Amino acid sequence: MAVSQLSAAPSAPAHPLANPGYGKRSAPEQLPRRESDFAHLPRREASIAAYIDRLPDGSDISVKMLAKVLPDYGQCAVRTSLRHLSEAGHLRLGRETVADETTGSHRWVTRTFFSRTARDDTWWAAFQEQGQGQGSGRATPAPTRRRADRSPSSVPARTKSSPPSAVPSPRCPSRRTTASPSKPSPPSG
Repeated sequence: MAVSQLSAAPSAPAHPLANPGYGKRSAPEQLPRRESDFAHLPRREASIAAYIDRLPDGSDISVKMLAKVLPDYGQCAVRTSLRHLSEAGHLRLGRETVADETTGSHRWVTRTFFSRTARDDTWWAAFQEQGQGQGSGRATPAPTRRRADRSPSSVPARTKSSPPSAVPSPRCPSRRTTASPSKPSPPSG
């Protein structure tokens, strides 16, 4: 009688899928799964990478969704981990234009590619040039790293002839951004 009252253990909800055409895309030529796949990464990055690796293609691996389904990590931790995975060669973002058949307009979308095997920039560039990351014949530029990952040499340096802008910062409109602070006026009296 006690056996008939047992119920199956509740299963974890399935990870949400992204909109059709978006989400995780796996890179080809990966080695089979092993326990040591992400051993070279710090614990947090290895944990998130192992979770992403087990997800099917098309899964939503946005920062917000991963922070929602991984209760140990918040959005900032997930964003930092994804950046480190990109630097390590496991994750790459690629931009491409998508045409809307009904309106004929074009828009830029970001595609996310994941590889269990760490890849260098040369491999990712060849992957994109061969058209592996393309979907339905769309032109895809080379995958890009996040803006924060650019080397300092690729960012133009400020010259002495170009002083900092005196326009207030949009985030803090009351904050002054001029180089010389204004002097207080003498007391009248």
